[in-house]
Amino acid sequence: MIDINSITDKVKRFFDKESVPPIVQSGETYHVLERYRIVKHNDVYDVYKYDDFVSTLSSSSAALGWCIYDSKNLWSKGNDIIRDDRRIQQYKFDIENRKRILDKTKNEDERQVLLIRINEDANKLKQARRNLNKTVKLTKYIKIKGFNDESE
Repeated sequence: MIDINSITDKVKRFFDKESVPPIVQSGETYHVLERYRIVKHNDVYDVYKYDDFVSTLSSSSAALGWCIYDSKNLWSKGNDIIRDDRRIQQYKFDIENRKRILDKTKNEDERQVLLIRINEDANKLKQARRNLNKTVKLTKYIKIKGFNDESE
């Protein structure tokens, strides 16, 4: 014989454990952990916490990493992501501008100074990318551990 109360209890427990998936995509928008929104436009990602704008980041992994750090109250790591992402964008901009100036410069001394600055910026760019990648990679562990905690 079927025990209706037992089945009802099991169904209730199942639905109590079920919740919204950690990441839901809707077009160009990602809803993350029910409180964050990542909106892609023009190859950049705007991050929102609830409806408050946080920052514009250049990659989805950086945006998702920021959300994960913020959800775990690791604000300094989240700020590291934003800082390194902005540095990367600034170094890219500086390198492009100096290359344009280099193409127009005739004076050999000025050209040498520009080449040195371009090389310095390229090294700083590599370091900022390494820092960002390292910080984002750490979120993979937090994401796996954290999503398991969220679903329990």
